[in-house]
Amino acid sequence: MIKGKKTVGFLLAAMMTFSGSINIFANTQTISQEKLIGSDRYETAVEVSKQGWTQSKTAIIVNGNDMQSALCATPFAKLKNSPILLVNNNSIEESTKNELKRLGVENVYIVDSGNSISKKVEDEIKSLNINISKIAGNSIYEMSTNVAKEMNKIKSFDKVAVVNGEKGLADAVSIASPSAMNNMPIIFVSNDNSNQESLNFLKSKNINKTYIVGGDLTVSENIVKNYPNKERISGNDRNATNAKALQKFYSNKDIENIFVAKDGMGNESMLIDTLSIGVLAAKENSPVLISNGNLDQGQKDFVKSKNVQEVTQVGGGKNQKAFEEILVSKGGSIRNSTKKINLIQAKEILRKVVPGGKVLVCYYDRDDNEYDGKIIKDNYVYEIEIDAFNGSILDIDKEYIDMNNSNTSNITLEKAKQIMLNAVPGSQLMYCQYDKEDNEYEGKVKKDNKIYEIEVSGFDGRVIDIEFDNDFGNDNAVGSATISVEKAKQIMLNKVPGA
Repeated sequence: MIKGKKTVGFLLAAMMTFSGSINIFANTQTISQEKLIGSDRYETAVEVSKQGWTQSKTAIIVNGNDMQSALCATPFAKLKNSPILLVNNNSIEESTKNELKRLGVENVYIVDSGNSISKKVEDEIKSLNINISKIAGNSIYEMSTNVAKEMNKIKSFDKVAVVNGEKGLADAVSIASPSAMNNMPIIFVSNDNSNQESLNFLKSKNINKTYIVGGDLTVSENIVKNYPNKERISGNDRNATNAKALQKFYSNKDIENIFVAKDGMGNESMLIDTLSIGVLAAKENSPVLISNGNLDQGQKDFVKSKNVQEVTQVGGGKNQKAFEEILVSKGGSIRNSTKKINLIQAKEILRKVVPGGKVLVCYYDRDDNEYDGKIIKDNYVYEIEIDAFNGSILDIDKEYIDMNNSNTSNITLEKAKQIMLNAVPGSQLMYCQYDKEDNEYEGKVKKDNKIYEIEVSGFDGRVIDIEFDNDFGNDNAVGSATISVEKAKQIMLNKVPGA
């Protein structure tokens, strides 16, 4: 679902009155579905950032292999209203750089638990004209304490969460979003380290509650005995502990979103997709549910008791099954991954949904098997998601725009030509023309005696569609043609003298 806009519910009912060759099935389900899945952990973090922030002067940077730093950074990121982005030890992914530019970031906080981010990475960030501040420590314990101290500089707190930083990372995932929502630092301990530095710092604070997350085998009573006003949140395993955390911190009947992530069972690195989601979940006052595919009974009970507006899968893999189980249990339907609606039909659907509207853009999203479209009418832009399997409407959002200060055709003809040539490097442009009705450029380019038909959005320059014509230049192409390609060309040219 597209955030920050008003959903146009009345249109769903109205669509049933439209007639035509394409059936439009109004989707009566009340729950939306979303997927934040990148090709790797770095791109997943970028997808999360795009979902939650149109711009941000500040970003939090952590090493993509440093789960402890990312989890501790979550409540700090919420205070700064900033996304968490991931880097390598010695390099920054291009997608991360592009996201920093898109957001307009001016200041970066690097959270690090042991020099896991090199000076080379810092220099790359500075080269983007971005200032750097560091919250670091020589260990995960010192780092977690220093994050708490930085939080205290911004806003005083009276609650903390204590987690085993070595064996309780799944528990840290469960508490990250609640911690961010409640301005609650995450303090790391272990079976042989009570984090005395944090205890010393907390003595100066009036701590009303210390939440110990995890069972006694994970966080022993002896280790946390000196933390003030303790309350333990634990279950028989990480999923049951997750359910307990959800029940504790999300008491409202209505839940905007449930983010579903892998629980790392058998492989802690599978928790990696959760590193950046906690701050977005906190921003939406929404929980992160972790699963290895099957829902714990406590998790099922939690989902059953709530009115859920949306369910979001974070990263791909085993959490897919849990995502679908929640979706179906709340009256949603699993999207079929087979595309049956083509682009032309999707545009027809857009025009039936908003009669008299002008299509700004319509393109196929392969990951979600849906068409994402924008259509404008009477100073309102309607963003519409269409199921590519059956043509049903998945979501509609409406936003007012000032037409006096807006240009719905942002791409010039020359720019469109260049986009087409870039789409097929080394090609030659045959033609490019503007389709006013669809607000797109249609053209053909030639390379190695092959023709590529390309459609480019006049709204944002996106390559909407590209098709390869296998028959070009082949006089023996399959079919019943009785004249050659060259003869057909000549006939066309004779029809339009001077063409």
